[in-house]
Amino acid sequence: MTDFATYFPQSIRVGQPLSLSDCRVLRPYLLERAGISQGSVIMLAVPYAVPCDGRTVSMYAVAKDYHAYFDALFASVLPALRADFPGHTFAGFADHSPIAEVEAACMAGLGIMGTNGLLLTREHGSYVFLGEIVTTLPTDCAPQPVLHCPDCGACRSACPVDLSHDACLSALTQKKGKLDALQVQRLREHPLIWGCIVAATVGLYLLCMASFDEGLAG
Repeated sequence: MTDFATYFPQSIRVGQPLSLSDCRVLRPYLLERAGISQGSVIMLAVPYAVPCDGRTVSMYAVAKDYHAYFDALFASVLPALRADFPGHTFAGFADHSPIAEVEAACMAGLGIMGTNGLLLTREHGSYVFLGEIVTTLPTDCAPQPVLHCPDCGACRSACPVDLSHDACLSALTQKKGKLDALQVQRLREHPLIWGCIVAATVGLYLLCMASFDEGLAG
């Protein structure tokens, strides 16, 4: 089996290859556009943790724009892969992905599924950007089971909206168009400009690390 980690900087965690057929496809048109109907997926986790320092913007917004980061990464890695595996197609994705990324990252062995729906890694908690390379290159690797954290309640207790998807403040700060009166009130009650910073605390991070190990223990 090819060690795809050798194509990437050491700071990036590279998951075991997944068969595309094992992944949940959310945007099939992206695969059609890339000319890929079957093959494999190489999941990537890029750490981005920065000091919180009472910021009113999400930590991911403080780090370098991950879209630009992945664009530069793929511009370097994809040509090398195409040269080493002639006759096969390779396409890189981040954020706007054809597959369910968190699920795929779990199956690739990069972490477990947090109660908040984010990937939880031992090294960096949930502070990772996910991306992937989809290719026509086949793989015979079996996916790992999707493990879940034991739901200790730390992230739910810290979240001001009890992990409600409909009331998510992070989504609200990024909403396009006019806000209704209730949405305006919610934003006035919390000092958020962009994203959410509630989980960016050392105590919650350490609780998540304990949950990671407990989740792996079953």
